[in-house]
Amino acid sequence: MHAGVPLLADTTFLSAYGQIFNHKHVFVHKHKESQATAMLRVLHMHDHGHMQRRDALVQLRHELQSKARIKLRALIEEAYTPEP
Repeated sequence: MHAGVPLLADTTFLSAYGQIFNHKHVFVHKHKESQATAMLRVLHMHDHGHMQRRDALVQLRHELQSKARIKLRALIEEAYTPEP
């Protein structure tokens, strides 16, 4: 995700990480499709499909980094706040 390269994800991956990733972030590995066939399908896709997913990943990365920054600041403030 950090490099903005969309993953080839199957339903198991999406079930496990569906709260973070969805179909706009990944190339979906279709049911009963071999990994090689899926990769070839993705390679032959129009560049627009690649860029849409890349852009969605970049946006997701920014959102997650922002949330992490807010959380980290709160934890640091809590750690350095003297107890009454």
